[in-house]
Amino acid sequence: MADSSNLPDTLYHYTDIHALKGILEDEALWATESYYLNDTSEFLTGLAEIEAELIRRQVPFYEQKTALIEGQNRVLRNQLESVRSGVPMTLEDASDPAKDAKLANLDKEIVLNQRLVDLINKQREFPLSFIISLTERPDQLSQWRAYARSGYCLGFSRKMLTKSLVGHWSMRRVSYGANDRRMVVDSALKNLAEMQENLAEKAWDDEESSNPDSLRDYMSMTFLATEASFIKNESFSEEQEVRIVKVNTGPEFHSPNKYGLVPRKRFKIPSEALTSIIVGPGPHMDQRVRSVRSFLSCATSDFGKLTVVKSRIPYRDW
Repeated sequence: MADSSNLPDTLYHYTDIHALKGILEDEALWATESYYLNDTSEFLTGLAEIEAELIRRQVPFYEQKTALIEGQNRVLRNQLESVRSGVPMTLEDASDPAKDAKLANLDKEIVLNQRLVDLINKQREFPLSFIISLTERPDQLSQWRAYARSGYCLGFSRKMLTKSLVGHWSMRRVSYGANDRRMVVDSALKNLAEMQENLAEKAWDDEESSNPDSLRDYMSMTFLATEASFIKNESFSEEQEVRIVKVNTGPEFHSPNKYGLVPRKRFKIPSEALTSIIVGPGPHMDQRVRSVRSFLSCATSDFGKLTVVKSRIPYRDW
């Protein structure tokens, strides 16, 4: 769970009448598998960014390794000439422990980086990332048009959402643009390297951890998939998206929409987490406001001081 204290007090979710009813009845938000979201590069953009940075980091490793090997070759050639000339040579003359250790460390870094690239390719084959899309922008025309025509914008308490982040759910802002994404990837790879180092030093005594390499791969894939889920194409930047994400897990149920039977997971929240409902631009707004208030008055859950208001945007598409 990432630190979410830098997020605004209220986060918003645009949806339609069917999902609104489901959220109110289930006291849960529905996470959607990334393959079924409207960004066709979803999840893959993040994996590509991380992979590109890993490959870029290989360059100085290979440059240093090449320089060391060339240096060693020069020493060996000089030693060969000395031996041919009959000059005595000791073991100390023929070895350099410091350079040997540095070469071993470079090989270790190269193998680790390549292993992570292989795991990214494996993750592409099984992109199990479930995402809940929130935003910092309430009552935004572009999001009404894209996600909630004649729909609803639900406001949630950030503190209550944070308290619900149990069972490996994560919540934070999405990263857009090359510079923003690069900083996120740099930080992610630094954290991943530390995790790998800690796992390598850990003693695996229990039966569940009998294969440390397999466990390290699984944890690394989970980490990489989580980071990739928070990186998006910059074309979507105006949405100022905040996400709740869970990766490498299967669906709990499926719901029908234009993409077929879409895999979903439930993210349980208390009823008091929902603080407001904005009824979007569209026909019959007064009736829609009244219908939501009527539904809430009959609900078995206590929605507290939940407000229901009409959108302020004078937009008409009917």
